[in-house]
Amino acid sequence: MKLLLVEDDASLVDLLRPALEAQHYVVDVCANGQDAWEMVQAYAYDLLILDVMLPGLDGISLCRRLRQEGYRQSILMLTAQGSDRERILGLDTGADDYVVKPFNLAELLARLRALARREGDSAPPVLSWGPLQLDLSLCMATYAGNPLALTPKEYQFLELFLRHRQRVLNRDFLLAQVWPADEVAGEETIRVHVKRLRQKLRAAGAPEDLVETVYGLGYRLRAAVLDRPSSQPQRVVVAGMPEAWRERWQTAGRPIEWVWCRQGRQVLESLMRPADVVVLGAMVSQPGPVEVVRQIRDVRNQIRLPILAYLTSPTQRQSIAAWGVAAFVPVRNPDLVLSQVESVLEGTDPAGLVAIAQVWAGQQERMQARLDILQGMVQALTAPSSDPWDATLHLKAIQVAHALAGSLGTFGLVHASHLAQELEGLLLADTPPGVEVRPKILTLIEEITEQIDLGRPLSSLK
Repeated sequence: MKLLLVEDDASLVDLLRPALEAQHYVVDVCANGQDAWEMVQAYAYDLLILDVMLPGLDGISLCRRLRQEGYRQSILMLTAQGSDRERILGLDTGADDYVVKPFNLAELLARLRALARREGDSAPPVLSWGPLQLDLSLCMATYAGNPLALTPKEYQFLELFLRHRQRVLNRDFLLAQVWPADEVAGEETIRVHVKRLRQKLRAAGAPEDLVETVYGLGYRLRAAVLDRPSSQPQRVVVAGMPEAWRERWQTAGRPIEWVWCRQGRQVLESLMRPADVVVLGAMVSQPGPVEVVRQIRDVRNQIRLPILAYLTSPTQRQSIAAWGVAAFVPVRNPDLVLSQVESVLEGTDPAGLVAIAQVWAGQQERMQARLDILQGMVQALTAPSSDPWDATLHLKAIQVAHALAGSLGTFGLVHASHLAQELEGLLLADTPPGVEVRPKILTLIEEITEQIDLGRPLSSLK
């Protein structure tokens, strides 16, 4: 499905775009309402994620304009303005759903899936064509129970074939649905992707002509044999976790094949068979957790395998976050860890943990720039009263506080988000801020700076 993300906060774009692409959406991005209006005229989108506070044409006005022009696709409003009045205004303007920043990434993805089902005439979460199945909630494709290791574009091709089973899909339709606006592709590229998809289907046991070519027109699915459901349990590889947890997890009742390892090399050996989740603890050795992750991601190129790590060292947590691993401070509660594993297995958080950990690790420079603006506000507030008030700096500080209120909570810094909301309210109240509120503003800026804690960003995810 093709989606337009209209958001001017680059931190949130860095978080949302890979998370959405991991769910196999084709994502276009723009940062203002006028560009969004023009892109909607030029391209067919299935969903819009629309921020309210946009430069130029704001999100409410854009949504109203789209609906007045007869635009019927789903629109999800995404904003830091969470009052009942703002929500009602957004929904009355024509939005189909309204999510307030800070938001839970897994919930946002679930809301998008719900909108997609509504848009697709309540399409089921699993699309089937004989023994070929595509689980939209898990982003997993199988044939007769055999998993298909598909690239994002191969997945998108297969989803389109399954959503339009009685239709021949031509080149123009495939190009418009599978490639973002800033990528260029041609007919030969489509042929290559279809060829690779066919090869992977055949390797899983599908007939050679399951995806057939209708010469001169395009491609479609051929009729397939009846479904053969798979009864394979999900497989979880564990290493470096307390041995006392082993029996507790194995008797938890869920049909899981637990593979319990003592050393890093055993983890790598166990991955000769497909696994659904890998769980690494601080006690992993020979090799250690960082090297195990590097081997999985770099050497074996298992980019999409979910990995949860519980490590005492902040340096190790930050190192493996760059490999798309959700990094946590170790906890003593086995049920909490088990619930996180089950969350990934159930697809209720297929990308959230990994995306948040990975993106936040690269936000230090941007956060520091925002803190520098707030520090400038501190200097202005403490300057001699004879100095002229910098209205431009005041406006930038309001914008920074607004952006921080929306993004910090999404990254797990809920208290810092609340502080930023309070700061924004004080800055909006008066220009320049009165003498009586200046101590409170200075305190809020100091507390936000401490909460962000640039040296240990992942500690907030425990």
